[in-house]
Amino acid sequence: MSLQVEELLYNKKSKFQDVMVFKSKTYGNVLVLDGVIQCTERDEFSYQEMIANLPLCCHPCPKKVLIIGGGDGGVLREVVKHPLVESVVQCEIDEDVINVSKKYLPGMAKGFFSPKLTLHVGDGFEFMKKNQDAFDIIITDSSDPVGPAESLFKESYYQLMKTALCEGGILCCQGECQWLHLELIKEMRTFCKTLFPVVDYAYCTIPTYPSGQIGFMLCSKNPKTNFREPLRELTRDEIESMSLKYYNPEIHRAAFILPEFARKELQGLRSSCFASLTDLSAHFNFNYFVSMQLLASLVSLLLVLYSVRAAAVLPVEERNLAQSRELSKERKELILKLISGLLDGVDNSVLAGEIAPFPLDVEEPLESRLEERAVYNRLSQLPQRDRKAPCKNFFWKTFTSC
Repeated sequence: MSLQVEELLYNKKSKFQDVMVFKSKTYGNVLVLDGVIQCTERDEFSYQEMIANLPLCCHPCPKKVLIIGGGDGGVLREVVKHPLVESVVQCEIDEDVINVSKKYLPGMAKGFFSPKLTLHVGDGFEFMKKNQDAFDIIITDSSDPVGPAESLFKESYYQLMKTALCEGGILCCQGECQWLHLELIKEMRTFCKTLFPVVDYAYCTIPTYPSGQIGFMLCSKNPKTNFREPLRELTRDEIESMSLKYYNPEIHRAAFILPEFARKELQGLRSSCFASLTDLSAHFNFNYFVSMQLLASLVSLLLVLYSVRAAAVLPVEERNLAQSRELSKERKELILKLISGLLDGVDNSVLAGEIAPFPLDVEEPLESRLEERAVYNRLSQLPQRDRKAPCKNFFWKTFTSC
């Protein structure tokens, strides 16, 4: 895409980069850093609103926000609008960009005059090293991964942001374009998943960026976060009062719907199974999934304690359990606790299924279970290969090794 220049407004080299502002014929004033368009007055709002509101609307109470970069002021403008935000710290290394934006992009730079803001002109890396466990939200508004900005796309930077986030904190970073930088996005998503329990990628449209799109990498320290569904859905009145032109709850959800080529690459879909627990939790309710895991673990523990070997078989009554000389003191206490509250209500068919290490009679009532010696005799009559028949349940190995 090319823009017709009507007037060159500013063109100087700062300590860090070439800074240019020109007036275009159709897109208003345009900020250019090192020869790359950063924003235009006509279409900047889509990027600014999305990189700010995607994380803000997924956090239950985003009081403290840190912005790295964003010297044009656009992201700051959107963050200070949010009703729950109490304070914002912005770290911008190039003061010239801030001053130029205040003069030539006043509609974007208005956030610099907000009482919520604390402006820090300096290195964001050093600032985060000194301010750990301090922010609910961190937003990185960076240029493309070339030159000094390249370090903002590395694992070490994401690790630093993680330490600067409070418990349950969320970060959102400029995540490049799925049409042009898919391999880089895959690499970023891979190392982010080693650092955070929840990672996702979204995008928006913006005409003056290469290919007309730009993406966002979102990470959360809270395993319950679901980026695809806003935790706080802005009302129409709030959207109007915040003067939003692009973001709304519907566009929030749609931002995560990727074209098929990108979906396959970034989600690593498999026909038979999920790649990881993180992927699985993204498809199912996390609380329900964890509850089912714990329930399965508990049932498996009961089965193992009931039938694994003579010294660990559950007798009929709690009195007999406590008297079993073969059981360790800890295991006695554990079995008593489990039996008293849980085992009596288990259907006998559950205990008699194929995951049991040796056969049980389905018809046999729970209250008349075999005594330890009878179980031992019964087990000893089985062929050797059946005495330690592997349990098909995943947790067998875990609890038999206790």
